[in-house]
Amino acid sequence: MAATALGLEVEPVVRWPRRMTPGTTYLVEADLRLAGDGGWPYEEEEFAFTFLLDGGPRITVDGIGESTLVLHRFGGTYGPVRFAAVADERAGPGSLWLSLLTPRGVIARTDELKVTVAPPGADDEPEQTTDLPDLTRRVPDRTPARHGAAHFLTVQLQPSGLQDDEYLVTVWAQEQGDHPVPLRMDDHATRLRHIPDSLAEPFDEFLGRVDAAEMTIEFILPNRLLDLPVEDWRVGSAPLGHVAPVVVRSYERIHSSDAALHDRWRRHWEGLHSGPSVSNAATQQGWRELMADAPDLLMLDFTPPSFDPMVAEGVAAVLWRREPDPFRPGNADPPLLQITDVPLLPQILHRWRASAGQAPGYGLLWDDPGRFPGGFPALRAPL
Repeated sequence: MAATALGLEVEPVVRWPRRMTPGTTYLVEADLRLAGDGGWPYEEEEFAFTFLLDGGPRITVDGIGESTLVLHRFGGTYGPVRFAAVADERAGPGSLWLSLLTPRGVIARTDELKVTVAPPGADDEPEQTTDLPDLTRRVPDRTPARHGAAHFLTVQLQPSGLQDDEYLVTVWAQEQGDHPVPLRMDDHATRLRHIPDSLAEPFDEFLGRVDAAEMTIEFILPNRLLDLPVEDWRVGSAPLGHVAPVVVRSYERIHSSDAALHDRWRRHWEGLHSGPSVSNAATQQGWRELMADAPDLLMLDFTPPSFDPMVAEGVAAVLWRREPDPFRPGNADPPLLQITDVPLLPQILHRWRASAGQAPGYGLLWDDPGRFPGGFPALRAPL
């Protein structure tokens, strides 16, 4: 533990390779959580901390994305910071040095992460490009879920940072009001085309315990993948969109350390459930102008060329038509773009998907800023 200048007791949680092959790129992740039971004594809801990783003269380290993470009052963060590490040709014991800096830039602690650099042995299995130690996994609770509560199955595709089409997949099950329970946590990257088939086990576990009428399936995706038709992925015989409401969420926004962005996002989500502002756009011309006064809900009769502006402005929900109907001019009475009962939009869309057959598809960004996936159960940094 480290007592910061803020008076908070915090603890890093780290994943790193214990054994490194020279010339191979490895992923290192560092997250942060509250330690002790002192609670959160501050008016501010969030504080930003920075991790630095040094490999000395033998291990080259490069950051992947931001090195700053935000710790919020509920004791977790919006996601770990990540580094790529490559050892040189010299074999033997080595170390990575992880330092935690407070919001004022003061080093609160430094931990040595010991590694062994060695060429692959004759009996070694083929090496993954993101070779990480096994993670601690919780055994899922197979007792029936509590009836009447909302349940969420959340699938996160985290860019590996090593290959454009590879992702680390995490699956959480969560009952409303409880902490998420990890059902699957990858320590190696999977190509996108292989991910649907790989989800069978955690989905079967979840669907076997929870009434379909009480569940929502979420996919946390990079902005560039938000139009991915995940509702058409099959686990068993039926598309997911026929089994339960399926929505997507923005990976970049969830894991952003921009407090102002989170404030905008939170305001739009609250507005969504209390008389939302709604904007419709029938054509692609001028739709970005809507972002000058971003609505709580944006409904589009086309697939947006980019989700980045909507995510950046904190728009909490976006409904869009994937395949415009050639027999329906513009925005003339499309079935789902005239929604009035906004809080029930995921359920309404689910009923449409289950009954529409080959009708044009719709995507739904439905992003609750009050629910974040839990931190990964990983290896603690040595004290």
